[in-house]
Amino acid sequence: SSEVDINGSINARSADFAGTITGNALEVKGASYHNVTALGTNTIDWTDGNIQYRPISQNTLMTFQAGTAKQGQTLTLYVENTNAGTSDSDVCTLYFRSGSNTGNVLFPPMSEDIKHVVNSTPGVSGRKTNVYTFVVINTGIFGSAVTGYAY
Repeated sequence: SSEVDINGSINARSADFAGTITGNALEVKGASYHNVTALGTNTIDWTDGNIQYRPISQNTLMTFQAGTAKQGQTLTLYVENTNAGTSDSDVCTLYFRSGSNTGNVLFPPMSEDIKHVVNSTPGVSGRKTNVYTFVVINTGIFGSAVTGYAY
């Protein structure tokens, strides 16, 4: 077996890592980074990584895979609209679903009068990228968005 049981605190050091693991905490001294996972479908599996990416070219329903999120876990998702135009018809409406409906992913209030906003989730303009951040707290997934990157 490759598992090692350790009872107590340890310090870990290598050429690229320095940190401390104590009980239920991990402290990293220096930068940490995560690999970016390109999504092949519209299903978000939290176990695939903390940073994920999805290109879209039409209105899209993104579904969080049940049972894969952990309490306190954060996920950053950047969504690129690959439509070449910048007209209103090139904007993609984006829906997020966890459980049985899209209302289970909570965003701060945003006027539904703004075009392509559904359940306070902003759509993605043509040739633009939105960055969505999600965190799991109790039974909710809370989201925020930064919109309109030319990327």
